[in-house]
Amino acid sequence: MIKCKNISKSYNGKDILNNISFSINEKEKIGIIGHNGVGKTTLLRIISGEEEPDTGEILREENILIGYFKQEFTIHEENYDIESFIKKYIGIDVLEARLHELENEMDNDQNKIDEYCNIQNEYIRLDGYNIPYKLDKVLLGLGLNQEIKSKKIKELSGGQKEKVMLAAVLLKGTDLLILDEPTNNLDLKSIEWIEKYLQETQCPAIIVSHDRKFLDDVVTKIVEIDYFTRDLIEYPGNYSEYKKFKQQQEESELKRYQEQQEKIGDLKKSINQKKEWAQKGNKQEVTDKDKLTRGYLRDRSQTLASNAKKIENQISQMEIMDRPKIKNKLHIEIPNSKKEGNTDIIAKDLVSGYDNGFKTEPINLHIKYGERIVITGDNGAGKSTFLKTLIEEQKQIEGQTYIGNGIKIGYISQDTKEQNNESIEEYVKNSLKNQKIDDSSIIYTVLSQFNFDYEERTKKYSILSPGERTRLKLAIFSLEDINTLILDEPTNHLDIEALEAIEEVLKDFNGTVIAISHDRQFIKNIYPNKILKFTKGKIQEIYHREDNDYNFR
Repeated sequence: MIKCKNISKSYNGKDILNNISFSINEKEKIGIIGHNGVGKTTLLRIISGEEEPDTGEILREENILIGYFKQEFTIHEENYDIESFIKKYIGIDVLEARLHELENEMDNDQNKIDEYCNIQNEYIRLDGYNIPYKLDKVLLGLGLNQEIKSKKIKELSGGQKEKVMLAAVLLKGTDLLILDEPTNNLDLKSIEWIEKYLQETQCPAIIVSHDRKFLDDVVTKIVEIDYFTRDLIEYPGNYSEYKKFKQQQEESELKRYQEQQEKIGDLKKSINQKKEWAQKGNKQEVTDKDKLTRGYLRDRSQTLASNAKKIENQISQMEIMDRPKIKNKLHIEIPNSKKEGNTDIIAKDLVSGYDNGFKTEPINLHIKYGERIVITGDNGAGKSTFLKTLIEEQKQIEGQTYIGNGIKIGYISQDTKEQNNESIEEYVKNSLKNQKIDDSSIIYTVLSQFNFDYEERTKKYSILSPGERTRLKLAIFSLEDINTLILDEPTNHLDIEALEAIEEVLKDFNGTVIAISHDRQFIKNIYPNKILKFTKGKIQEIYHREDNDYNFR
């Protein structure tokens, strides 16, 4: 269907992709993984045709219909209703309009009859007649009811827009689906629906995702972009199978390398011993009358020297293994601030939302210091708005919030589209003005721990990927005095390594954690005290640690 042949791409002299070749075959579901910045999104753009490689080529079947869901997107048709927008995205709106025009103009005009037939054939190829039915089905699966269809795009929440965009992509990609982090910002019901959709569809898909359970449930092959070589390595099976195989592979390669090094060490030791013995034999003094001994020592020294030479030749002819390159694991550390003063967070009859729009019902909540609270629920239910209101990032409509005087918050917003032309170094320094960190070497050290090279310090914040921006925020937290982490979909855009590192941080963090998340594996791994579910502005506790049962719904 699609073949990538020797694809290479670089930016500003830095290799992003290096000589990548692989095929996407019928019915295949491929998961692409790799660290942030290795070129996963770049590869998707090249496959989709939105970007050209520096070298190599993409071989696509003629007239292939590709649906490409981007990690970051903008819908310009804000005044369109959903159905009109999707028809435009698929490319049937113009065809549909022209068909209507020709129906009233054809009569016996053969040219117009021929035009009508040609357009109709293209309309059928794009499955235009079935779009309304399919749209209803997909929107329902993604949790968008019939009422939504009549709304204009500008009236939708961010999560609802994402679902509409995803619906458009699914309806367009009848030959190939290209999905870049499709589960970001989706609620659990929608994630489970798209899992089932991808399992059942015959359409092949190539997917970049950090969602480990999603990869386990959907993909049939894992493709990893190597951090060091920027080449591509294929593994059969899902993510769990890949991880097991990868670990075994790394352990095996390291063992073979160590065994060879030990063997070479033993051989070199033997060489040195034989050379030493040979030299001693040559220097040993004997009487002139003892010719037999002199001859024996000479022959023995020659034999030892010859044997040493043979072993040296043996080593020279060996295929010496390079030490396996295993990337140092990302180590995230956020020091716990001392608990001083009042460190509780309280909502009393709190109503969040907008005066002329969505509002929550009055919410009462008392979060004690050290608790781990996970908030989940459908898109548009008011989770992010409530969280912003709770920490006084947004003004409440009614009620009150109480933030203890000992609270020191580190907040990661769901929105990563902040426009800032500062360099990474400048961004960190300006974010830490109150911390009075004058020593740049401290900042460089921390950035390095968060996988930002020294050379990247001048890189503009505006060109960072969403995952890199989240990682940079975490780096800043490690330099701040923080005892409360407020995380709105913290797993979005992160690579799996960073995600697992955050999970480890949260396990050791003694302060308060409040996180909005729909990542099933993440929720389980951070071991929350409570899970709160938002439903149409209401909040309900659906899990307490003492229940010993995770009910993600």
